[in-house]
Amino acid sequence: MNENLNLVEILKNVPIGTKLYSPVCGVCELFNVNVDFGAFPIICIGIDDGLEWHFKANGAFTNNTGVECLLFPSRENRDWSTFNIPINVPNEHKQFEPFQKVLIRTWTEGGYIWVAAEYSNYDEIHNKHYLTSGLITKEEDIIPYEGNEDRLGKTAE
Repeated sequence: MNENLNLVEILKNVPIGTKLYSPVCGVCELFNVNVDFGAFPIICIGIDDGLEWHFKANGAFTNNTGVECLLFPSRENRDWSTFNIPINVPNEHKQFEPFQKVLIRTWTEGGYIWVAAEYSNYDEIHNKHYLTSGLITKEEDIIPYEGNEDRLGKTAE
């Protein structure tokens, strides 16, 4: 099942952005697999918090001995032997111009709302949009400001 697990080998050819699951951070997206990162070569981005979560090659979250794998193909599937590498479809993403006004879906204590921002660029390698503030946003969390002015500050489902 997950004995003698080497997730670096399993995930090295998996497309960036592939959804995975960890009880530590919930649903996350694969961001990078790089043996040069030392003890924690697997980096995921939490869907809910947008934070980086680093994992060891065996899926552990800490250097403590005897810890179990905490990175899985999904919440329902905790068996890496059944993991199938997703097919990398050509990436078609929303197009914005640098410094264009956009709205981004942002979490607040009251839920998600639309907030104004300024667009920077699209990162083809990681399939992410960047804002001039340096924040990263997902495809579904960014829309043009023009034509959506009425959404500013409103609830975003």
